[in-house]
Amino acid sequence: MTEHPSNSARIRVRPTNAFEAFPRSALEGTLVDRFEERVRRHPRRAAIIDAGRLLSFAELDREANRVANALLRVSGPVQGPVGLCFPQGWRSLVATIGVLKAGAAYVPFDHRLEPDRLRGLAASLGIVALIADAERAAAFEGVVPVPVIDADAIDAPGTSPDRSTGPGDPAYVFITSGSTGPAKGVVDTHRNVLHNVLRYTNSLHICGSDRLSLIQAPSFSATVSTTFCGLLNGATLLPFDLDREGAHALPRWLAERDATMFHSVPALFRHLLTADEPLDRLRVIRLEGDRATQGDIEGFQRRFGRGCILVNGLGATECGLIRQFFVDHRVQVPAGPVPIGEAVDDMEVMLLDSQRRRVNDGEVGEIVVRSSFLALGYHGRPDLTAAVFSAAPDQPGLRDYRTGDLGRFGADGILEFLGRVHDQPRLAGVPIDLAAVETALEALPGVDQAAALIYEPSVGAASLVAYLVPAATLPSSADMRALLAARLPSDHVPHAFVPMDRLPRTVNGKLDRGALPDPPRTRPHGAPPAARAGTLLEHELVAIWEEVLSTRPIGVRDHFVDLGGTSLQAFEILQRVERMLERSVRPSVLLDGATIERLAASLQNDVAVLDGVLLPAEGGGEAGPLFFLHGDYLSGGTYCLRLARALGPGRPLHVLPPVLRGEAGEPLSYEAMAGRHLVALRKARPRGPYLLAGNCNGGIVALEVARLLVRDGERVELLAVITASMLNRRWSTRYGPIGLAGAVMRRGPVARFDHFRAWVLRWDSRTGPERGRALLGAIHRTIARRTPKAVGRPAEDPFKASRHVLRTADRDYRPRPYEGRVVVLWPREDPEFAQAPRWWDGMAREVDFRPLPGNHVTCIIEHVDALAFELRACLEGAAARGLDK
Repeated sequence: MTEHPSNSARIRVRPTNAFEAFPRSALEGTLVDRFEERVRRHPRRAAIIDAGRLLSFAELDREANRVANALLRVSGPVQGPVGLCFPQGWRSLVATIGVLKAGAAYVPFDHRLEPDRLRGLAASLGIVALIADAERAAAFEGVVPVPVIDADAIDAPGTSPDRSTGPGDPAYVFITSGSTGPAKGVVDTHRNVLHNVLRYTNSLHICGSDRLSLIQAPSFSATVSTTFCGLLNGATLLPFDLDREGAHALPRWLAERDATMFHSVPALFRHLLTADEPLDRLRVIRLEGDRATQGDIEGFQRRFGRGCILVNGLGATECGLIRQFFVDHRVQVPAGPVPIGEAVDDMEVMLLDSQRRRVNDGEVGEIVVRSSFLALGYHGRPDLTAAVFSAAPDQPGLRDYRTGDLGRFGADGILEFLGRVHDQPRLAGVPIDLAAVETALEALPGVDQAAALIYEPSVGAASLVAYLVPAATLPSSADMRALLAARLPSDHVPHAFVPMDRLPRTVNGKLDRGALPDPPRTRPHGAPPAARAGTLLEHELVAIWEEVLSTRPIGVRDHFVDLGGTSLQAFEILQRVERMLERSVRPSVLLDGATIERLAASLQNDVAVLDGVLLPAEGGGEAGPLFFLHGDYLSGGTYCLRLARALGPGRPLHVLPPVLRGEAGEPLSYEAMAGRHLVALRKARPRGPYLLAGNCNGGIVALEVARLLVRDGERVELLAVITASMLNRRWSTRYGPIGLAGAVMRRGPVARFDHFRAWVLRWDSRTGPERGRALLGAIHRTIARRTPKAVGRPAEDPFKASRHVLRTADRDYRPRPYEGRVVVLWPREDPEFAQAPRWWDGMAREVDFRPLPGNHVTCIIEHVDALAFELRACLEGAAARGLDK
């Protein structure tokens, strides 16, 4: 079978100790055959060391024979699976081998089950007997309708019974779900379990001198690999009762037992990282069953020496081990999900999309395993079996198993685990990769562990919530949101952050996402209330905000955005305020009322929005003002309030709204717009130096304002433009003369004329203004007469009219090089991000291109903190030169 290639240049980490390879010939026998062969070879070697008992291989064999004979005595030739109910320990292991020696398959039940629940599971799986310790045997006697054997009161011979078990017969039934409703039990054979032992033995070099920790409860399927890898290789098992001893006791117990191999979920492994006990004997640490983190890898490399290897693996009850990733002190694991690694023998891994087609490298798909060593299926559930198991097309003898896990292949063939298919919920229709969110959260300063959840208290009110276990003092919610915005798509940034003492775990240490609490109706983490309500109106507004935002307490100077407010919630607040006042409220009240204090003042005074070209926003201090052309001709630049707050109180921000038409209503060019803004700017600050910034078309106008100031002998110490695309230069840079015709002909008539005009104006700038403009004027008049609706007639709708003015300004604009320095800020998710540096190249004496998170819209709305960070850096650079005065 084929397997994804791997990069041979990468450091190859493998154990180097001597061992006896597990032979393929053993696959034609049974688990009991291999175990008894070990008994004959090493009868006196320690098989199990428990807190109160040491059993050699010979003693374990004798005790297992007694269980087998007792079982055969009460049920005759076993015709079905046999239930086991024990906590972790030597008794559970003896009973497991005993059932196999009787020729039956074992079913390990959770020893914490209530009797009624156990009765239902036993009936659904059709067990023919139940073996338990004395305490549980007494509790279950008469509850389950099958014989109950007290393992502590067995009086049966210790000789090996006759049996007729083959390699294809069932060895166990493991319950993988069924906490409510019918159980789902995976049935697997002796041959498949033996092959799983082969995979582990030969990759980890398991040998007779190894001492393997056995930590999870017997009902957890991960115990299969440890149990049989130990006993079938003549090694020693070290059972640990996690319920009785507690995870905090693990490090000392491992040191006292001289354990050489440790196997657990990552959450239990983390208890080893901060302990003082020497763990020098550990040579292999296996992490499986849950998602490992970058912190786990870094902690391992700090804590353990050169002689220890960490193996991050992926497996399932239905197929055993399928991938392993080896790490030692030399391996550099890239940022992102910790890989689950390389191929193992006879287990092909494919990543398929919903149409059952293989995905490309770097794409996410469902992990599907193809092998001849897959489980038989689900006990008594042919429907469930057929849903995930199927014959491999055109490959007789092989079957496919759909794991329900999501994965992604890197370029070197290394597989990344990205969570369960059904654990990937949607938020506003967008699939959310919870594993990616959690990885980014755990990379934040002060975060030890993290979990993410889509919280939906009611239909249409879903939000992404982060649950954090601190390693130190957590940053504020606003700071964490800003840091995550640079690492994640905007829709993957959590709306709320909930600190917790610990994350809920299942009994076996996995994250129990279903047990995460609802986010509390409290303030954002790290943000104390900003002033209390002082007037009756403020009290009423606080009540509205707290109910709509599900957050309390709220202060009158708390900002709407910092409280996690959305546009839908803003609309709901306006509706409730209107009902409270029994009159309509101007939508622009949001511009005035980003805090309750300002909203109350605006409602009381009913002050109209400023109509002038200069709109002062928040900020103060002695620093020179930043003049900002917001470029938002649709909604008035309301985002500028957030920007002003993010810049901080020491920086005055003056917002210049778009001026699209002259005094007579005529459309203005960008040069003419700049002239109008220059007048207002001079009134606010007669002399330089000047600090300028602009967004979108406002960035182009800011460039022209800077050009005018330099012409007048003034100094412009900062010119920053955000997503400012110069159309004419964009076309000339992208297409050149050869590709222009084809690009133009692929568009409609209006677009063709617009792009033709852009090209002609560029040519016009080289040959003289009269020829190009005369040609365009003639063509425009001809087209306008024949197709008046196609070109040149602005619509009456204000939005369309504004758009027409800006489109005309774009097409007529002839960009010229600027003599100063320009900082170009561009969002990574914008489709033109990769081309933008080429468009601005040569447009100024110096161009400093800097990326922003988000897209054209979200970079100034959702990621305003990141934008403010970049602008502050630019402003601080000017101040450091002593020019910001």
